[in-house]
Amino acid sequence: MAAKKKIDSIHWDSIVRGIKTGFTVPFLGAGVNASRPGYEGLPMGDAVARSLVQKLVGRKVAKIAHLVEVTPNAALKKYPDLGRTRVQDLARVALHLQLRAGYPAMVAYLREIIDDESREPAEILRVLARLPIKLIVTTNYDCLLERAFALENQPVPLVLSQQVIGFTPEVAEEWRIKLAGNQRVVYKLHGSFDDESPNLVVSEDDYIEFLGVAGDETVGVPRQIKARIKDSVLLFLGYGLEDWDVRTIYNVLVEKKANRAQDMSFAIQKDPSDFWVRFWDRKNVVIYNLDVHEFAGQLERAYKKRL
Repeated sequence: MAAKKKIDSIHWDSIVRGIKTGFTVPFLGAGVNASRPGYEGLPMGDAVARSLVQKLVGRKVAKIAHLVEVTPNAALKKYPDLGRTRVQDLARVALHLQLRAGYPAMVAYLREIIDDESREPAEILRVLARLPIKLIVTTNYDCLLERAFALENQPVPLVLSQQVIGFTPEVAEEWRIKLAGNQRVVYKLHGSFDDESPNLVVSEDDYIEFLGVAGDETVGVPRQIKARIKDSVLLFLGYGLEDWDVRTIYNVLVEKKANRAQDMSFAIQKDPSDFWVRFWDRKNVVIYNLDVHEFAGQLERAYKKRL
């Protein structure tokens, strides 16, 4: 089952109608900040993992293949992700570094590697800032999305950074009151570089701890945000949808809902494998084979056309 390269008109209708009513929720992954001709973005997960590996081994590593190389048998041709090594897995590499140097040091290394202060927001972020979207969820730590709002002269959104160990009851109540307003919200699911103390979901242990509290009605994902996500058309941008953390988040926040009650959601991914297209189709998520930067212009034109 191959992904289509042109978005169906009826799917555009669903996305745009959700934007107008406040019930289209973009989920942003690292790919929204990927470099492209004419735009210098941020390093992607494999490059970040390689930089952390350099800290572990104490020397420059130009390519992961210089440390380890796997040549899959022809039988795995249809399953390329099964031929990956752990050294390409950011969460596993971060676990080693966390145990070796400590959590604060690992976060400090990430801030050096993902140098968002020297970058400008990509066009997709600026388009999302211009459109009247009520809630944007991101697993990115950087602050380029917030900067996009400022560059587009949009009101400052309410930025909520999820706590890895969960909110205290007092903080959860404060956010409940804030979220009752009509302000646009950016929900940083895996923490932010702007957090007062280190609070990023990076290593395998961080994911386990976070996922243990995410579904908790008291200290996990705030109830208003969870309700908005469950009732919305989701738009996954910049994700490799084979990642287990994305699948777990989808299971916690959406998939518990009865199938007939789920809105169809969409993902924009360049050259997805047929396997994952089929996998997500069974979960009411349609993957389109598009570059996320090209999709930015299409999204804005589709919205204006359907005003």
